[in-house]
Amino acid sequence: MLTAKELVWLHDLQLNLAIRRDWVAVAHLQCLMDRIVDEHPVLASDSNPAGHGAVLH
Repeated sequence: MLTAKELVWLHDLQLNLAIRRDWVAVAHLQCLMDRIVDEHPVLASDSNPAGHGAVLH
């Protein structure tokens, strides 16, 4: 199972890809992160400091 720290790591990866302007990879990663959060909402909840703000919209 994915941990909140891993979700934050994915977010950091997404930011690095955005800096490099790899928009296709950013979009694919966002879809993956959205799916993870849909399946495990507690990972990105406000009550979980490691996952807080981990998903960009």
